[in-house]
Amino acid sequence: MARNLFKHDPAIGYRFVPNLKGRVRHEGGGYLVRSNADGFRSDRPFVREASDTQKRVLFFGDSNTAGDGVSNGKRFVDVIEKHLDIAAYNYGLPSSGVDQQYLAWREAGHDVEHDLLVLCPMVDNIRRNLQSARLIHSSMSGDLVMLPKPYFELVDGTLTLRNSPVPKGHLPAPEEEAPEDTSPSGLRKVARKAMGMADKQFPGIRSWSQRARRLALPEAYNDPDSEGWLLMAAILRQWISEAKTPVILCPIPMFDHISGKFRAEPYRQRFAELAKETGVEFVDILDGLRKIDATGDAPLRFPTDEHPTVAGHVAIAAQMVPAIRKHLSLDTKPLSVASNS
Repeated sequence: MARNLFKHDPAIGYRFVPNLKGRVRHEGGGYLVRSNADGFRSDRPFVREASDTQKRVLFFGDSNTAGDGVSNGKRFVDVIEKHLDIAAYNYGLPSSGVDQQYLAWREAGHDVEHDLLVLCPMVDNIRRNLQSARLIHSSMSGDLVMLPKPYFELVDGTLTLRNSPVPKGHLPAPEEEAPEDTSPSGLRKVARKAMGMADKQFPGIRSWSQRARRLALPEAYNDPDSEGWLLMAAILRQWISEAKTPVILCPIPMFDHISGKFRAEPYRQRFAELAKETGVEFVDILDGLRKIDATGDAPLRFPTDEHPTVAGHVAIAAQMVPAIRKHLSLDTKPLSVASNS
């Protein structure tokens, strides 16, 4: 998360600097970022009143939705917009949790007229909801610092907002835990660090170990009564209850789910159960992404940065288009995933 792209927001934690235009260095060759006056990454203003000639869809998510690594116009939201000839508003915020995405909806999207709401929580966001601050690199010193964020707690089954308004500035990064930490989380950290060191000496051992164990991560999805899932479900349930239009729930899988290193069944089951309970449509894009990835025509992710390439965004868009087309009663041809341009 490049700090110079964002400004403090007391309700959400941060937004993009309004009316920003700049190029971000990246392993993919760099990408162009433009933001609108509302502080979201978009080439157009977000107008409250809907047009009579175009359907309007709002998208919420993290950096995968915002499009880290690719320029405006190349993201899956933009691809969907062009293919379906709709107005697609992208409220994606890099490094955000679903808690912040919901607050962005309340602060900036709730009163914008639209025909469909698409929620795109990245599967790993379940960890971020439990955090009161996010670890980032300071743009001033380059040091790791903690950026405060709003967060929810479940108090007697009710969502209670904390850290609001969000304080300005940042906090020092916590020191590394002492080796004598024998708690389960402490032991897992030691094991991850040891595996990282081993992977440097013997490249590939981490991937082999993950495949051998067939981990189901993030762990919180394994238990429907886990703290992480109960909070995630409560936030999404509240969000859906406030929606004024139909809702599509489309979680974005981790690339380790696409490759098969991590088991995906637990997270798919949790989201499917929640969608059935709340009466929204669950769009599961994992199988489609696996099929496209298996062709090897173009990499769906960058070599180091675990964000979608242009081809990855086109692939994600292709999985979402049928459901969006159905909800909006549009008649269009299927979206091809052959192009990486």
